[in-house]
Amino acid sequence: MINKIVYIDISQFLAYRKLTGIQRVIIESVSRLIKDTIDGLEIKVIYYQNDSYYYMKNKEVLKFFRDIDNYKFKKYYKFNIYKVNNVEKILLELDAVWNSNLKRETLYPKLKKQGFKIYNFIYDLIPILFPEYMRDNTKNNFRFFLDVVSKYSDLIFFDSNSSKNDFTQLIEIKSRKKVEKKVLYLGSDFKCKDIDSKKYQKLLSKRFILFVGTIEPRKEHSIVLESFEELYKEYEDLNLVFIGSIGWKMNKFIQKLTANPLKNISIFHFQDLNNNELSLFYKNAYIVAYLSKYEGYGLPIAESLSYGNITIVSKNSSMPEVGKKCADYLDVNKSSKLTKIIKYYLENKKHYKSRVEYITNNYRKIYWNDFYKLLKKSLL
Repeated sequence: MINKIVYIDISQFLAYRKLTGIQRVIIESVSRLIKDTIDGLEIKVIYYQNDSYYYMKNKEVLKFFRDIDNYKFKKYYKFNIYKVNNVEKILLELDAVWNSNLKRETLYPKLKKQGFKIYNFIYDLIPILFPEYMRDNTKNNFRFFLDVVSKYSDLIFFDSNSSKNDFTQLIEIKSRKKVEKKVLYLGSDFKCKDIDSKKYQKLLSKRFILFVGTIEPRKEHSIVLESFEELYKEYEDLNLVFIGSIGWKMNKFIQKLTANPLKNISIFHFQDLNNNELSLFYKNAYIVAYLSKYEGYGLPIAESLSYGNITIVSKNSSMPEVGKKCADYLDVNKSSKLTKIIKYYLENKKHYKSRVEYITNNYRKIYWNDFYKLLKKSLL
């Protein structure tokens, strides 16, 4: 007998089909919720289009998660979310719903009248803290969304204490309404299998600096590129690898990267790698860099450290919370400071080995199962 239904809207995921941090959270949590078959709990994955909600069969949702680029649902089942059976109802918002066509200032009040509980996940407050890095529509949508969340949400999940504190200071204090809040640290494991590495064999056999993440202004890829160009003058066997799709306002950087004479010789950029390929680069990286002006969590930091990599990151927002004593930190994002740290490890093999051993022995990896257990507990 079903006594509770959890609705999860993945409209934005379906529309854009990109595998970044938010989408990874959706896949890892929703797939576990579906497979867990908890007594009395029904999971309905829903999709909004043309002024109506539809749900998809859970078996098909799992198939979509395995092939997000190509999978086409056989059928969508139309239903009225405002007329749901007399059971406990939760809307669990994991997607980037602030950009949804169905505005939450319209949806939430109607759902509350139907007895819904609303659980939100806020990953970061970049559109508020660093609006210059966001599109105008995202900035405006997100600001309205946070106002609605502070008014109607029953529970808000955050991926770090840093993002939770940002919300408290910027939104909750202003609204004067306290909302229950929980921190769920993201998992750093992802499913992958051993594959033939011949395609990347030559590159993987050399020392390379790795930067994983969408290429966008906030993450300051240009500093890593400048540092590498300086290092290359002394270390011609060193390579640089960027992995990530191209974001907004990065035309100048991409032009500079493309025109670099070392492009596809010692400097490489890969987009749309699958988990198996990404794992190869993490496993073989000499050093990983992740510079950002702000992160709600910084999933690539956790992923890199879980592979035992020396990982150089910015010392701000959530990154020290994620990296703890296992990451190397830059107080200021400057290429000269990054160059100094990398050069130290290049010239001191003993210290390099010692640091890798320390990370391997001391970094506490968080698994998606850990994340899921806490999420599940909150839903029951």
